[in-house]
Amino acid sequence: MNRRDVVIFDLGNVLIDFDPRRVYREFYKGDEVALQHFFDSRAMWDILNHGHDTLDSWDVAFDDLKAKRPDLSKEIDLFCRDWFKFILGPIPSTLGIFNQLLDNKVKLYALTNWPSQVWPPQTHPESEVLHDYSFLDKFDDIVVSGQEQLRKPAPELYQLALERWQVDPQRCIFVDDLPENVEAANRLGILGHHFTSAEKLVKELTEHGLLV
Repeated sequence: MNRRDVVIFDLGNVLIDFDPRRVYREFYKGDEVALQHFFDSRAMWDILNHGHDTLDSWDVAFDDLKAKRPDLSKEIDLFCRDWFKFILGPIPSTLGIFNQLLDNKVKLYALTNWPSQVWPPQTHPESEVLHDYSFLDKFDDIVVSGQEQLRKPAPELYQLALERWQVDPQRCIFVDDLPENVEAANRLGILGHHFTSAEKLVKELTEHGLLV
């Protein structure tokens, strides 16, 4: 059995805090029923995926979605205007794990569903807090789905990443917060870890000898 000595990180809600809910809560003026409907109906994710699945600027990309869903026109405008407010900076607990793995000379990659139009993440001039994303430069490589026009959990994106990195899936541990993305990795022979807490991730990586 191959040793699992390569770690592949998802970024959003694993290493970088991503929270559109708080912005839309303000938009809906605290109406929790309307807010919950927006997320339960998957309208937020339909908007995200629509903008993600094109290399066009968002000004162009969303014209057809607005024509199909005029009821979401204001929500779409908010998405495009305030995307930077969804991104709340690195998550200290998992960034600490990342740095420990780095110190231990573990090969580190990232595989992220991130729109090309807003990659890489950066602090917006209107942000009240300056976030440091320089840790991204320390990955051996990052595959960004928006740039490839493929999204997890499509197996083609995982295969593209493995081929680019020239790594055996049997050597890899993949950390993601979404079960469907973890399951897709498992089907390709990658050991998927469903991220729910830094403590559980530390335990998993320690069991594989990657943390001491």
